Amino acid sequence: MSDDRIISAKEAAELLGVGVGRVQRYAKDGVIPHMKYPDVLRFSLAELTAWRESVTIRPRGVKPKKPKQKSDFERACEQAKFFEKASEFAKRHP
Repeated sequence: MSDDRIISAKEAAELLGVGVGRVQRYAKDGVIPHMKYPDVLRFSLAELTAWRESVTIRPRGVKPKKPKQKSDFERACEQAKFFEKASEFAKRHP
């Protein structure tokens, strides 16, 4: 049996592990399923749970990892390999 309870933005934020402001922003942008009564946001627990299982939410304070930047030395080595291969190709195909 599914849980058809209606919950507040604060409860939705706790369920999703994000702040109330983010829940309100998601609702405003149409990202999460919600119901809007005059000036009040409400959420179906069943719909919100199903939505949460279908997406990945980054917890508060956790930033995505940036790809490792190559050093000047690594870029120079790659360039050298490229030019070496290009030179070999040019020798074989005059």
